[in-house]
Amino acid sequence: MKMKIIWALALFFLIDSIFRMFRSSFNLGSFLMYCITGALLGYCLFHKQIDAFCSHGIGLIGKILFFAGCALFIALMILIHFLGYTTPATEQENVVIVLGAGLRGERVTGLLARRLDAAYDYYLKNPDVIILVSGGQGPGETIPEALAMKRYLIEKGICEDQILMESNSESTEENFLF
Repeated sequence: MKMKIIWALALFFLIDSIFRMFRSSFNLGSFLMYCITGALLGYCLFHKQIDAFCSHGIGLIGKILFFAGCALFIALMILIHFLGYTTPATEQENVVIVLGAGLRGERVTGLLARRLDAAYDYYLKNPDVIILVSGGQGPGETIPEALAMKRYLIEKGICEDQILMESNSESTEENFLF
């Protein structure tokens, strides 16, 4: 029964990983999902050998560290999720920062469109807000993310003067630094 559940999880993650390749650009979240998928498939194929190795000695220590790491990861994800809901916008912000999330050529990805749509919805409630779009040009992108984001918002009707661009960053850290 345990192996059927693990196989089902592995297949679910495999399908999700395949769709993820087409839905968004490569990022840390995608990489983690690919790693989890590979680990689950590897376990499904070699579970007897892995279980035998992890039953004592260094294998047991590795198993404990692995599951402790998984528990820490889950706890952090839950914390991030709840912090996002406990600190909502006050509706009095003067600036909205929209971080890049990858492009397909010159088109924004679904994830990036949702971020931009949230900024647009905020703009409708607060028409004097300045929107700062941030993102450089990554691999497979023909223009900087910030430029594509600005074009997207202008098409929605936001005045160009209310959109600031930062187009040199290559990471979230640089988004904030620049």
